Amino acid sequence: MRPIFLVVWGGLGLFMSHFALAHQNSAGDWSSEPMNLLAIVMVAGVIVGGFIYKQCARWRKQMKKENSDHDA
Repeated sequence: MRPIFLVVWGGLGLFMSHFALAHQNSAGDWSSEPMNLLAIVMVAGVIVGGFIYKQCARWRKQMKKENSDHDA
């Protein structure tokens, strides 16, 4: 579970730094709107992916528990 938190915090840190740079350099060079959209999609993907992974892990644990209870 720690790698997910590290990835989420790392992604949020990169997004915030990119967002600050985009507002600092509003001249429209490399920090244009497609880069902002890409950063938002990446961070949202990591967050949603982490949530789905956590739900799947919970579901597997519940299924394993039900199978062990059924075998007893």
